Amino acid sequence: MSNINWDKRKLWKIKQEKMDDEEWRSIYNSEMLAEVPVNFDKPPESYRAPVENILLSKLEFGMLYPYFRGPRYADIGCGPGNLPNCVASKHPDWECHGIDISDEMVRYGAHVATQMGIKNVEFKACSLESLRGLEFDTISMYETVEHLWNVEDGLRQVVSLLAPEGRLMGTVPHKNYADGGLHFHYFEPKSLVEKARGILPLNAALMKINPYRIIFWTSNIEDGILEHVDTSTIQMGH
Repeated sequence: MSNINWDKRKLWKIKQEKMDDEEWRSIYNSEMLAEVPVNFDKPPESYRAPVENILLSKLEFGMLYPYFRGPRYADIGCGPGNLPNCVASKHPDWECHGIDISDEMVRYGAHVATQMGIKNVEFKACSLESLRGLEFDTISMYETVEHLWNVEDGLRQVVSLLAPEGRLMGTVPHKNYADGGLHFHYFEPKSLVEKARGILPLNAALMKINPYRIIFWTSNIEDGILEHVDTSTIQMGH
């Protein structure tokens, strides 16, 4: 995963479909989006959506990454392992973990780590229950909570993995995001906070740059995160 070095005007041009083919190709190459196969010989509508989605994911990571704390970090629902590999490469003194239920995904993440020479990351295909007894200073869950069959039980299990003063943060799609029915749950900031009530003090709000994404974070994270959200939509946990 490359650095978050593209400016927000590029995303605005993408959203407004004002990018020509050369600009699309330039962003694809500069951001090293190898995880998104693109054939630029096909019509633009065939590659714009996947490139836009991965750029949004990079932006979400860039927003929350400054609030990560180590040395024990886990990404739950890690998919192909982009995030734990990136964090591990930036913090070679941290102990990083990529957790997913898919054997294929974690094998891919481990393969990439080996290819990149990253030694301080471990990938595991398992359930939350099997992590009992481990403890992490930061846990991220990007686009994961909506896939939990029981959100409250899942959050309780995640909280049990947090160290004292541990941090949890991540994203979920807003309920108006059209996904073809792929998720068990659909959220607004208020409904997500309500799910967490009595389990952990979770705050949530819509992203400024993408109103179809909700950022959530535990209340022990600095207020700097507020610059990335639509403050009129903030719901605060207790």
